[in-house]
Formats: sequence, C-alpha cells, structure tokens
Amino acid sequence: MQKVKLVLSEEELRIVSDPGIILTKNAIITKVYDLFGILAGEQIQFQYPGEAGAIPPKISRGENYKGLPYVVLDYPRLFTSEHVFAIRTHFWWGNYFSVTLHLKGQFQQTYYDKLSANFEALAESGHLICLATDEWEHELREPYFTNLRSMGFEKYQQALVSMPFLKIAKPFPLYEWSSMVDLLREEQLTMTNLLR
Repeated sequence: MQKVKLVLSEEELRIVSDPGIILTKNAIITKVYDLFGILAGEQIQFQYPGEAGAIPPKISRGENYKGLPYVVLDYPRLFTSEHVFAIRTHFWWGNYFSVTLHLKGQFQQTYYDKLSANFEALAESGHLICLATDEWEHELREPYFTNLRSMGFEKYQQALVSMPFLKIAKPFPLYEWSSMVDLLREEQLTMTNLLR
C-alpha cells in the first residue's frame, strides 16, 4: 500500500491556519446569492412559454464544479429528459460569470428561425455556442464552446438543427464585478428577447 503524503507545504499550512480565507469566500458567495436574487426578482416579470415560466426561479450552489465553487440561477427553467427551456446565470469561482440559453427538443425547434435570424447580433456581441456532447458542460472554452464569429453562419445553422441540444452563452470576467448586475441584467434581457 502506497503512503499518502500527509505533510503540508508551507503554503498549505498558511492557508489552513487562516480562517479569514474561508470566511471571505463565504461572504463572496453570499454576495453572489444576493446579486442573483435581484436578477431573479426582475426576470419573473417577463412572460415565458407555458410551464417554463410558471416554475419559480432557483438559486443553487456547489463546491466542486471542476474543483471550484459555483452558484447558479435558473429562470426560466424547465428540464426534462426530452425538452429543456432555461436561462442559466452562472458564477464559477476563479473564472467568470456567464449567462446561457439552453434549449432542447420542442423548444430548440420552435426557436430555430429566431435564433438563425439573430446570428449576426449574437456573433458581434461575443456569444459562444456549445459543441460539447455533454449537455451539462459549462466550461466556456474550446473544445466545449466556440465563438460564433469564428464558426460562421452556415456552420451555426447546421448546429441549430443537428445538435441534440442548443446552448448559447456569454461570459463576463470577474474583474467587471462592480458592473455585474447591469451586465447580467442586460444579457438576460438579450436572451429573453431572442425568444420573443
């Protein structure tokens, strides 16, 4: 049996001895919850189709998406094995905030024309499209997501019909924290307007 290295490095010892690190992290997560609560309160004013808009917003958190803490706001939210209609606002520690439109099944088909017609606007504003085969991949980088501008319109149209689900996302760097409420609010509105 192999021995596990139990000795802490100087850096690990410094961190484990400092409760301020975890207390600061907890305070930041609370602020993200508050931010998402504001956004959820505003989003419920919009009309979303059928059951998706009837289900109340949900804010959830976890400690281990690829090893890092995260917070998620889902609204509207309808998740079944065959059909998905959701706008997910996501905070991923050490990475970014993002807003993702997630459609599957009947909703992917219903909004094909609107999503196709809005390609230029989405590409110009730096939106990404998911190319991953895992519907629950949220890491907004190659090979999972690609920039719409570099993809081009023809490949985008093919993806709209050939992918088993559709996810269009936009990330926001953490250094824009002071403007984040407005940035996320505007992006949620952009996603909502795509569906009108």
